[in-house]
Amino acid sequence: MVSPDSSVACQGTTAAHVPIAATILPFTAVRFDEHVPGGLAAVIGPPADLESSERAVAFVADRPYSAVRLEIADDPHGARFLQARRLFDRWRQNGTLRRDTSPSYYVYEQEFVERGVTHVRRGIFGLAPLGAPETVFLPHEDTWEENLRRRRHILRDIEASTSPILLLHDAASADLAPAFDATERLQPNGEGFDDDGQRHRLWQLSDERIISRVRAVLAGHRFMIADGHHRFAAARGYHHATNRPEAGFIPALCVAQDDPGVILRAIHRLFAPSMSVDWSQVLARAATWFELQTHPVARKSGAELAALLPPGELPVYGLLTSEAEMHVLRLRSFEVSAPFVARRRPVLRHLDVTIATDLLLHHVLGIDPSAAEVGYSNDPDQVVAAVRKREASAALLLRAPRIQQVVDVARAHSRMPQKSTSFVPKVPLGLVMYDFYNERDDSSYVTLR
Repeated sequence: MVSPDSSVACQGTTAAHVPIAATILPFTAVRFDEHVPGGLAAVIGPPADLESSERAVAFVADRPYSAVRLEIADDPHGARFLQARRLFDRWRQNGTLRRDTSPSYYVYEQEFVERGVTHVRRGIFGLAPLGAPETVFLPHEDTWEENLRRRRHILRDIEASTSPILLLHDAASADLAPAFDATERLQPNGEGFDDDGQRHRLWQLSDERIISRVRAVLAGHRFMIADGHHRFAAARGYHHATNRPEAGFIPALCVAQDDPGVILRAIHRLFAPSMSVDWSQVLARAATWFELQTHPVARKSGAELAALLPPGELPVYGLLTSEAEMHVLRLRSFEVSAPFVARRRPVLRHLDVTIATDLLLHHVLGIDPSAAEVGYSNDPDQVVAAVRKREASAALLLRAPRIQQVVDVARAHSRMPQKSTSFVPKVPLGLVMYDFYNERDDSSYVTLR
């Protein structure tokens, strides 16, 4: 159920008619019953657009109520999710999953440690209308068709949005203080710690005054898709293909850009051991466009290696070719990279990830960034470990883009290359879901109105 309002699509009306003012809507979420054994910690899990079935199966082995089970495919290609559909139906029918009875927003607080510092990120769950103008929900990164197919198959088979996306808005976080302050007077509807030690707390807010305040603050603002590009694009495509009014929404966690818990990591590139590359020749070739320095890095952590990439306007990279040394490549000038990024829009041409993709990978190395030989990780320690264990022949460390750079790309209606950004931590599965199949629900179901 979406909150009734004259500006919201009604039964028989597609979400394409939702005006720009009706951006993030309150709704009656489907959530795990609070009495599920193990509580919130037992049901939440990491989202992934292309999680390997082996890792997913291992994660849920001792978690019978994990929401991750709803994203495990019947086949290795992610083409069918009928077992997940049956599980979702069973959980809805036996009360493991319940729909709330009042239209609500949901305040979510995620406490985590990044580089030894404790952060708290606060946001509000609501529904994003997929039929809103394209100037409202702004992507910043390209997608891959394989990931999109998998997400479309989940929607087709389960007929529910089980994995929220992460949106950043440009309203001041202080303007939403009434919603956040209200949680101080309430017990959380769910609370728990995950395997990484992160603390998760969720509050349902159904007070009409608070709902009106949140709607007023968020109305008319633009939202950048920080995480969930494949989920958003797949949901929009599914809605357009089926023209089902109730499929015209996707759950989203909305966080202010100025929230101190918004953390952006770089995504580093790993090269498979099967790549036959003479790295000394690569470095000699790269010297045409980059200044080179070599650093001994034996026994240094990934974070220490990442710290060798100094801040500044000119892009700089770390090419780790062995466990003993890393080569720091600093672009000589934007003039030397200009011919290689000329096809890109101006907002993209000076970004580290663009020059890494178009000059370093395509031209110097001669490889396609989407090739199977290229892997990705946002964890520098994991990257270093892969090289030291010979699980990767080499790795390219990048600096994280600034959040404002990403926002500028989105507002210019442009797209960064795939795997350019990693907003951490991820929004876990299992907090709130949106069920749009109107025959499966229990007596608490109320149709769109």
